[in-house]
Amino acid sequence: MSIGYSKKHILKQLLAAVSLGVAANVSAQDDHALFGMSLEELLNVPVKSATLTELDILSAPSSISLFHHQQFELMGVDYLHELINFVPGFQAFRQGDGPNEYYISARGRRTGSSNREILVLVDGQRQNRDFDGALAVPVILLAGVEKIEFIRGPGSALYGSNAFMGVIDITTKKGVNRIESSVSAGDAGTKIVHAQVSYAVSNWTLDAQLTGLIDEGQRYDVADTFTGLPTTITDPHSGTSLRLSASSNNTSVTFVSERRRSKNFYIPDTTAEGTSRTSNPVDALSLSHRWQAAQDLTVNFSGSYTQLAYEARFFIAPEGALAAVSSPSGTDPFIIQLEQPQQNLVGAVQGDWQWQPDISFQGGVEWRKGHYGDLRVRNNYDLTALANGDYPIAFYGDEERYSYVYHAFDQSMLAGYLQAQAKLNDDWALTVGGRYDRYSSSGSAYSPRLALVRTLTANQSLKLLYGEAFRAPTINELAAENNIYVTGNPQLDSERVSTLELVWVGAWERRQLSVSMFQNQFKGGIYQRVMGNNRIFANSQNEERASGAELGYFEQLSDYWQLRASASRVFTPLDEGFRLADTTGSITVNYQKSKWNLNVGWVFTGEREQVVPSGDRLTLDSYQWLTAKVRYQWAKNRDLWLQVKNAADANYHTPAQSESLEYGLPNRGRELSLGLSLGF
Repeated sequence: MSIGYSKKHILKQLLAAVSLGVAANVSAQDDHALFGMSLEELLNVPVKSATLTELDILSAPSSISLFHHQQFELMGVDYLHELINFVPGFQAFRQGDGPNEYYISARGRRTGSSNREILVLVDGQRQNRDFDGALAVPVILLAGVEKIEFIRGPGSALYGSNAFMGVIDITTKKGVNRIESSVSAGDAGTKIVHAQVSYAVSNWTLDAQLTGLIDEGQRYDVADTFTGLPTTITDPHSGTSLRLSASSNNTSVTFVSERRRSKNFYIPDTTAEGTSRTSNPVDALSLSHRWQAAQDLTVNFSGSYTQLAYEARFFIAPEGALAAVSSPSGTDPFIIQLEQPQQNLVGAVQGDWQWQPDISFQGGVEWRKGHYGDLRVRNNYDLTALANGDYPIAFYGDEERYSYVYHAFDQSMLAGYLQAQAKLNDDWALTVGGRYDRYSSSGSAYSPRLALVRTLTANQSLKLLYGEAFRAPTINELAAENNIYVTGNPQLDSERVSTLELVWVGAWERRQLSVSMFQNQFKGGIYQRVMGNNRIFANSQNEERASGAELGYFEQLSDYWQLRASASRVFTPLDEGFRLADTTGSITVNYQKSKWNLNVGWVFTGEREQVVPSGDRLTLDSYQWLTAKVRYQWAKNRDLWLQVKNAADANYHTPAQSESLEYGLPNRGRELSLGLSLGF
């Protein structure tokens, strides 16, 4: 199993053009707006993720935020997890599962180190892995993204499992006769290359995107997790993405191949500079066809096949730690290598029927089958004996031996959903629906929704929302065994949440304001519980409640100035939510005059808690994260830009999932990048 930087030479060739730290951007669209879009233009961008039909922000029956590429391309951000902290109700922060792993949460709930409670979609395709809920592709780059819709609250009535606390719906760029490319370089050895070409042939549009990333990482002075002595770690990572698509008016075919690699830092929450590494390969093929069955009935057929894996190498015990309990006595460090493969086949049929001018129905069925290969762990000691406390454990030396955390098996899912949208009169609109999911390994779940939207004025609406959602247990939660971390539980049921929400939205020509109040009730939450010397997944027998509020504000202050702000507060935090901040906020200011554009961003994250080795909780300080990006257009379709992230060089830590770190996880310091854009 090879999990090194096998394609690094390809990236080096792609990145040769940025050795001087410049960036280029080529666009064949002369009418492309360099300096973003006005608020009025943004309000005209439809959102689709709330109902699977196009609506505006005022009428969409969800608490929703929209970011368009003409906005986030001006901000001092490169990745999805950086943008997320500017979204009301969402949080994203670093995890100890590798340099490129960041956890995403919404509304104050977190039960593990992955993104299992937030469903992430890219062009309608699920990005969450079945075996642990994490993203199949860590550190999603914003290059090549058209827009992102963020839904806060349950989405299982349309999307099923993982749409538990929210949905992130990403749409990539597609166009006719368009060429774009960009490269950038930063002081941390960061180099990002992106190229896209779109070409029209008869009734077909061919799109190709290629992205390359190399980040040589920063250095951190920390305590060795085994010895407690001072040591230095780094966080390098790299990746490539290839996206090819062909689409006509009714048919679309897309092929995606992505690779992400990282090494050093913490894996998992353990230091092993020069030894630890991860790899995330993903290949996917999807197709869809839209059939106009009748003038008022559209049917969409879709299918996809995905093959992915998570590969890792890391320390369990340092040199000499197992000498006294191994036979023959071994002084080598305990190093394991694992490969966790997954294959998914998906088929779906969705219909949209405009029954009457003010009444429509949407419905469909979805079938998924997942094959999960052996979770095989290569080790130089007997991992099973160590997990069971069966001493002395066997030492294998250089001999290749394997343990199995679980053996290969299949899981299938069949679901159906139905939704009705009705405009009751000029002032009231109703959305009602539900989805039924049945899993072969964890039973069934029904997720209803009900939404009333009251049009107060031409510029204001009030939304009363109720919805239920579920999260099916991951494969690891059901089947993991023979390891020292946690044991699966095949008797697990899905965890559930019901949400009641009141949302007020005002949208005027130069101002938009939204306020959300929510209350969540959780049943059967899946948590880790201590049993003897191990931990096991179990459903909570207690109901839990959480409530909070969110605010989003966007104003066109003048022809030159824009202001965007967010604020979130969890009033009644969950017991298991101590790793999340109760209070978050952000402000983005954009100034554009003539040939100049300046964007400054500020993110505030309140106090969090970290469980330390003694079992006590350590309060981690609140922190502020500043970004800035300035662009200068020195000729038509040519501009210079300079970007800084964590401009104040804040030294802050975020909580790890385990109890092995004394002060939490270190985060990146100041990062500078320089660019030169050229267009013709």
